[in-house]
Amino acid sequence: MEKIVPHESFYAKIKGLKKISSICLYISALISFFILIVGKFNFCLNATFNEALIIKLLNALLAFFSVSYFVLDVFLNDLFLKAELNRKKGLIDNSLNSRLSDKQSQGYFSNDTISFGLYKFGVNSFENSFFSKKISERMINKMIFKSGFILVLFLLVVFFTENEIITVIAKISLPFTIIHQTVRLLIYNKHIAAVFERYKDIFSNTDKSELNAPLLDNVLNQEMTNAWARTALDSNLYTEMNSDLSLEWEEIKKERDL
Repeated sequence: MEKIVPHESFYAKIKGLKKISSICLYISALISFFILIVGKFNFCLNATFNEALIIKLLNALLAFFSVSYFVLDVFLNDLFLKAELNRKKGLIDNSLNSRLSDKQSQGYFSNDTISFGLYKFGVNSFENSFFSKKISERMINKMIFKSGFILVLFLLVVFFTENEIITVIAKISLPFTIIHQTVRLLIYNKHIAAVFERYKDIFSNTDKSELNAPLLDNVLNQEMTNAWARTALDSNLYTEMNSDLSLEWEEIKKERDL
């Protein structure tokens, strides 16, 4: 069966924009390293160059890439919201047999044996919460390391080199943006894990005749969490983990007779 994911094009754009923002991040880190070397250790490759001028140029470049990273993060948030709105349409179409999306998703959800309705809506959202929980967990350590490294590097640049106040503010925007992203990921993982546990409880302990209200409540909780977090899951991790998580998801369905 050919896999069709209507919202995939939006996430492809997010992936491309994240690559550009990562380049800005890596260049900023490299420039910061050179500023420390030149400024703190009075190291210059060629004595004919003016050290103060070199540091000034490097600081200007660092401020530019730091602000660029911040601006790209704003655009990523907007693009992620559009992607989530389209993902939501696909979720509703697959669950309720509606036609909100231009194309129907195919091969994205693994619950085709379940009849259309709110029950299937809940199971599809349950599956989404499972994948989101597992992948975001894997993202946390990498994100904490990256934000910690960038924060320390930029603080060293701020405290151990000559800086004008405007340049300092511009450069600080980058570590603050990354710290904000990291905290948001941590909170997102906590809340999506709570949503997942709630689904487990609903499908384990609630009579089918009484499922509608708690399922709808938890689906809305999940969508509100996604909208607040604006956290795109790592597509490379998704590809890496997809097979194992799909098998684990099938076991979860069997345990609850879904």
